[in-house]
Amino acid sequence: MSIAWICGPHKLSTWDQYHRDDFLGRFSHTSIETFNDLPTDWFHVKHPEPIPAAPDLYKEHLEDLVSYIKTAAQSQNLVSPGDLEHLWERHILDSLSPLLWSGELSLEEPGNWVDMGSGAGFPVLPLAICLPHWTFYAIEPRRLRVQHLENSALHLKLSNLNVVGSKAETAALLPQLREQANIVSARAVGKIPDDAKRARPFLNKRGWFLTYKHNEQVQGIDGYHPLSYVRYRLPSGDEPRTLVLAPISSI
Repeated sequence: MSIAWICGPHKLSTWDQYHRDDFLGRFSHTSIETFNDLPTDWFHVKHPEPIPAAPDLYKEHLEDLVSYIKTAAQSQNLVSPGDLEHLWERHILDSLSPLLWSGELSLEEPGNWVDMGSGAGFPVLPLAICLPHWTFYAIEPRRLRVQHLENSALHLKLSNLNVVGSKAETAALLPQLREQANIVSARAVGKIPDDAKRARPFLNKRGWFLTYKHNEQVQGIDGYHPLSYVRYRLPSGDEPRTLVLAPISSI
């Protein structure tokens, strides 16, 4: 549904020692065994980096999403033509990579998730399917993409997904969104510092900024602890990908 249209037992991935120590230092109250006690159908390990996998419970629903995107792409340029035959790996599994770090992101508990620049629906659609106890907000300023996201939510019966037709800076002014998010994500939107600054007004005091990156790295962001770069790999990929995690330090 649309809430607004506003005009205008596996090991964690191999990290470099600095970021690993920094990350675990912030979670000193939680044992590494707790991080390893994640549902085993959420991921498997083939390389030093973990590989995202679709939870068995939601595979059929995710396959429906793939079929729907392929049909919708006939009338709207949602993904590159070369990606249409690789939607499952390049977009579904890639979108689900945060599930690999369920423990540190507290994904087992209900929460609010804001996705900035949702576009074709990745990562927000796969995540909304696999985390039905979370409430998602897809922030997207382009009207055709907003219509696509609304239609997708209806087709997939995602009652936990709200579509907000607005730029992130404007959506952050809405009372139901400002300082309410446990997680704010961005995938293929902008540079890390820029996206983090857009994310900050949405985050609550324990919130996380999360972004998917291949090569871009920065040492830190104003208002955030130093970032953690956690690596994962797609099933047929030779190069690791990176999920950037940054907890907000203050509001």
